[in-house]
Amino acid sequence: MLKINPLELPFVSFQERKILPASPGIYFAISSNDEILYIGRSNNLRNRWKSHHRAVQLKSRSFRCRRVRFYLRSIDEAIWL
Repeated sequence: MLKINPLELPFVSFQERKILPASPGIYFAISSNDEILYIGRSNNLRNRWKSHHRAVQLKSRSFRCRRVRFYLRSIDEAIWL
């Protein structure tokens, strides 16, 4: 089984999430305390985060999302992780 440490993955700041790669993968919304707030997968990371349904919640004071880390994979491979 593949083990992934989200804190070692490439990332963009939450404010810069629109520059995520236009590639399939798994993404992790990470707080300033390095807590994983949300995990998702997408066929196109950039498009997914342009209109993410939890963006308002993730940037709220209670969540304080600071980074979006990503792991690039084909969506078929990501299903099995």
